[in-house]
Amino acid sequence: MHRRWYFVLFLFSFFVVFFALPNETQAAISFVGSAENSSDPSNNADPTANLTTISGLAEGDLVIAACGLADADNVTTANVLMNTAGYTGLSDLFIDDTHETNFEVFYKFMGASVDTSAICEGSTLGIDTGTAIVVMAFRGVDTTTPFDVASTSQATANDPDADPLSIDWSTTGVWTVIAVASAHVLNFTCTSDAYIFPTGYTTNAIECGGNDTTDISVGMGYNSAPADPENPGIVDHNGTDSTSNSWAAVTMALRPAVPPTVTTQDASSIGATSATFNGTIDATGGATSTVRGFAWGTSATMNGDVATTTESGSFGTGAFTDSAQTLICNTTYYYRPYAVNIAGTSTAPISNSFTTSACTVAPSVTTNFANPGFNFATLNGTKTGGDDATQHGFAWGTNANLSGGDTATTSNGALNSNSSFYSVVSGLSVSTPYFFRAYATNTGGTAYGAIRSFTTGVSTATRNSRLFEGFRIKLIDSRILINQQ
Repeated sequence: MHRRWYFVLFLFSFFVVFFALPNETQAAISFVGSAENSSDPSNNADPTANLTTISGLAEGDLVIAACGLADADNVTTANVLMNTAGYTGLSDLFIDDTHETNFEVFYKFMGASVDTSAICEGSTLGIDTGTAIVVMAFRGVDTTTPFDVASTSQATANDPDADPLSIDWSTTGVWTVIAVASAHVLNFTCTSDAYIFPTGYTTNAIECGGNDTTDISVGMGYNSAPADPENPGIVDHNGTDSTSNSWAAVTMALRPAVPPTVTTQDASSIGATSATFNGTIDATGGATSTVRGFAWGTSATMNGDVATTTESGSFGTGAFTDSAQTLICNTTYYYRPYAVNIAGTSTAPISNSFTTSACTVAPSVTTNFANPGFNFATLNGTKTGGDDATQHGFAWGTNANLSGGDTATTSNGALNSNSSFYSVVSGLSVSTPYFFRAYATNTGGTAYGAIRSFTTGVSTATRNSRLFEGFRIKLIDSRILINQQ
């Protein structure tokens, strides 16, 4: 039966280390969601994307916002602006035509307090201008270097069909994203299905801002398995082709986050039952670690007898430790740190071995004599060997086996040498047999001396009354007469 349980425990430990803590596992980028909106040019409203419609948008997610406006005033200074704080402009494009395209792409990583909206500036663009915003959110993108290579972009007149430039990415796991905008005149027939994206690109993020002068279509799509290099192809606009129309496009390559880089340092503060494990997150992998800890055990290959420590939080680069584990004295151990981010789990190399200090030797004691009075006694003992005692004293009572509810214990504190010790117990009954024994304890165990006994004496009054028992005492003329009865 015991062997069966040992085998189960071995399998459990194996799965903890090799499945809960895989080395350099990596999760891919994932699509979180999208939102889009356009403004009514008749009231100069700012186009606002409602990010609360993106289910599960969380800290660390990358939001890409594509803002477009169409105009017919031949003015290039009306740059597209992002009103929502924290966004970085990635590419700003303008193409002059009868129907002009003004287009910019912005990006932002969500913080602990996730934005509820993304707002482009539309109030200064004039009442004859169509404006629209499209956003897409992605998870698992490298927060340090979100774009694997420089984005490519171009803007062209005389056509509403966008032709995004190719991009030559370099990192495994890249996703490509294309954002496009087209200026045209569809009036109020402009719809959200204005674009047909090329094969391999997923999108439900298309918005059209229409009015009776100049309209804008904005769309965004992504490819989770692009070619290298990636040439997206034509983004076909379903409006009527016209040399009066124009378009702009940006091609991006999203770099995936990778598991953090973790290294091992030697154990420190090694004691009999404890030690401090030391590790360092040297690189985040482009995403903050949410869990870190140590796997440890007695196997040099970290097989079999392995346990783990876990600390949850938000961790960047730097050293971390753990000393909460309980170890066995005089035993050789190994450990390795690990850390987890959104991309996966990374484990460091196994540490150099360390051996805990020698086991504490339990003390040895003898029970010596007692010096009883009529209602007290001095109990004597000797610590004869073993390591220092953390507590010592005597157990005493009226039961010959020192068991039951009539047994008490004295506590004299630590004893750091082999020497005699004593305790005075009081409140005893007169003329009563008592039993006692010495004890001493430390982390190695508790030792007891032999049980010995003593009997308390009688009081002075009792002895005096017994001295004149059988005699009659009289006081006559200031003389004491004692007569035997």
